[in-house]
Amino acid sequence: MTATAKKEKQKCYSSKLTAEQNAAFHRYESVSGFEPFGFEDFEAGLITARELWRQNEEFIFDIYSQVQNISYPTDD
Repeated sequence: MTATAKKEKQKCYSSKLTAEQNAAFHRYESVSGFEPFGFEDFEAGLITARELWRQNEEFIFDIYSQVQNISYPTDD
């Protein structure tokens, strides 16, 4: 598959984001397995693109923190 074909299949999360920002959210979803959120507030002008990205980052950090705090039983 060519790079052009890959770009054509990438989801456009918001027409208000740059192509690079949309690509970053595509990568976020590919890596994390979670669909990015908060686009309604971004589209309405309630948050900036930077704040939109930060909210999604914080979501992942929160999950990671919760997983770190799970007590995993071992036979040791």
